[in-house]
Amino acid sequence: ITITDGGPDTDDGQVSDGITLGADGGATSFSISEDALEALAAGTNISLQATNNIAISDLTDNDLTLATTGSVSFLADSDADGFGNFTMATGDAITTGGAGITITGANIQVGRLDTDAASGGAIALTTTGGTGDITTANNLLTNGGAITLTGDMALSDDTTLATGITGANIGITGAITGASDVLTLTAGTSDITLGGNVTLDD
Repeated sequence: ITITDGGPDTDDGQVSDGITLGADGGATSFSISEDALEALAAGTNISLQATNNIAISDLTDNDLTLATTGSVSFLADSDADGFGNFTMATGDAITTGGAGITITGANIQVGRLDTDAASGGAIALTTTGGTGDITTANNLLTNGGAITLTGDMALSDDTTLATGITGANIGITGAITGASDVLTLTAGTSDITLGGNVTLDD
């Protein structure tokens, strides 16, 4: 699945109900526009699944702005064969109306993820089998929703993970690496759990 800049695009009809399953296209790749996803109503649960990659093109306005307060899920590598990454431009954002964001793939590259509405939902990034890389170059922000990264975290720029004033747990299961990058974790009065080594070289 490719989410293209602006719109419309060829396969926008595939997300009229907010759901595209990995089996829908068979061996066919879908091109779904930014505009089609942004037009979905606030109560829509958005779920995109692909047996291989899910890629969000570099967006002119730098933000996939989703009105939904329900849930947002991107599942690459839905057949769990180890081939299928989730990628987006690190300078771009996915912003929701409070819906949680779940992203799964063999490897994951994200920009800014923001559910920081009145009661922002959780953010969960999970690599297939928990052994892939999660590359971050921007901030992950909620307002009372937990942030969980399952896999190794690789910083390609300064990154903040923050769960709001009231806070919620932050958990990273794997190793954390970065070169001359700053990682800031803010969880209010909640717990921060790191499961691997942290190496941030000067």
